[in-house]
Amino acid sequence: MCPAPLASGELSALLERAKDGEKLPPEAVDEAAATVAVDETTDRDRYTGLHILGVAQARQYRSLLEQYLEDPSDPMLARIAILGLARYWNEPEPYLDYIARAVDGQEWDYLDDVQLAAISIAGDYLRDHDNPELLRTLIGKAEAAPRGTGIRNATLDALARALGLAWPEIARREQDPDYGPKLIAEAAARLPV
Repeated sequence: MCPAPLASGELSALLERAKDGEKLPPEAVDEAAATVAVDETTDRDRYTGLHILGVAQARQYRSLLEQYLEDPSDPMLARIAILGLARYWNEPEPYLDYIARAVDGQEWDYLDDVQLAAISIAGDYLRDHDNPELLRTLIGKAEAAPRGTGIRNATLDALARALGLAWPEIARREQDPDYGPKLIAEAAARLPV
């Protein structure tokens, strides 16, 4: 028997429980997945259901999250899918090509939702892993983005995280008017010649 989809209020309560670290019963996770899979589900409920699957570590629903990565109908669904797969599950490696493409931006990501998530994930990944191509992509985005924009600021934060800086150090350095160029140069110095 297929689990029944959940109503909005039930989904929200379930998400809060998962965010609080509660291990959700398997049937509750299945109901969240069923809600995502139903055509009549609103995008808001679908987003909440995908969020639950990510936070609850519901890896058995990997393919369900993956189907939203390239769905241009609602970039927020692609955003929560990559956050679930790469950040909440801490499994960015299978999605590094996708993350790099998203850092560069996609035409259908009209509010930069996916791009901002990918930039953040890339910075966190590079903090503990060596990936010159992904680092080049972040550097290129930081150089190309106009100063003072959300994309530029997010990319600089990601580069700072990739360089191992803690948030208090990032905040201190941001006071320097030459912070961006200095950070970009510091990141570029880590690239192989």
